[in-house]
Amino acid sequence: MTLRFKPYDLKLKHTFTIAEYSRITNSVMLTEIEYAGIIGYGEASMPPYLGENHKTAIKFLSSVNVNQFNNPFQLEDIMEYIDALAPGNCAAKASVDIALHDLLGKIMGQP
Repeated sequence: MTLRFKPYDLKLKHTFTIAEYSRITNSVMLTEIEYAGIIGYGEASMPPYLGENHKTAIKFLSSVNVNQFNNPFQLEDIMEYIDALAPGNCAAKASVDIALHDLLGKIMGQP
């Protein structure tokens, strides 16, 4: 299995405003996990008020080594490993989880 990721600034159609500020973009991390030529996709949304950003997600995802697992159906083991790497990083961890679930669905021919 191979993990790839790419930071992206999502342009919002409408200005998003909360009590303290407004913004027109949202930082996201696009992730891919490839296995046997099939690619599962995930995304981490990182609004500034949750404390994650491109820099923290890149640092975390760079430490992830999914090729130590030879089967994406080891989902619980993979996610246990991911969660144990570092505290926090919830959005980055979720993007890996989403990519794994997308990959498994594609392998099984299920949505």
